[in-house]
Amino acid sequence: MIQESPPINLSSANLFGKYDPDEKLEPFFDLLTEENRRVNLVSRETKRDDLRRLAAESLAPLDWIGEKRYRSYLDIGSGGGFPSIPIMTAAVAGVIEIEQVRLIERTQKRAAALGRIILGLNLQAEIVAEDFPGKDTSLKFDLVTLRYVKLTPKLLTAIFKSLHRSGLFIYYSQPEFALDRHQFAAVNQSFTLDLKEPPRPVTFFRNLC
Repeated sequence: MIQESPPINLSSANLFGKYDPDEKLEPFFDLLTEENRRVNLVSRETKRDDLRRLAAESLAPLDWIGEKRYRSYLDIGSGGGFPSIPIMTAAVAGVIEIEQVRLIERTQKRAAALGRIILGLNLQAEIVAEDFPGKDTSLKFDLVTLRYVKLTPKLLTAIFKSLHRSGLFIYYSQPEFALDRHQFAAVNQSFTLDLKEPPRPVTFFRNLC
């Protein structure tokens, strides 16, 4: 079972003010829109307000994590940079601390586009164009995020093998399978954004091994 918490309403303006006070995400939206004309990173119908919503949703879990210092961060299925780039922007703002970033995007064209976006934003990240867990399974991370890839028992097992002891895995949804919690603690927190949409679940897993 997953520990459930009541839904909380969040303000996108407050999230941006806290985690992106210098509005560094605005150039990200410009670069993403430009790259999206050549490579399908997000839906072609996605507008500026939609990108801002996706960014705010990416930042929302930062309100509930206690630890704000991470040596290594892994995002699986990075695509157009959600949630990784908003989280990296929060690190630039000094709200959280992340020393090393690894972004996994198995599609070569998307990985290349993501690389150009990262370069254009003067951010530092290793971009790997392969399936997770990939060839090097010895790497360990303090923070792992997953948003646009469906979580399966096999994937969850691989993620926990990649987590440091007491590491945090944030899943931007809720698992659709029963969990064996002998090796981790799991908490689900739902939120609404600006009272405009149904609650969205986020599941926090902590490694206990």
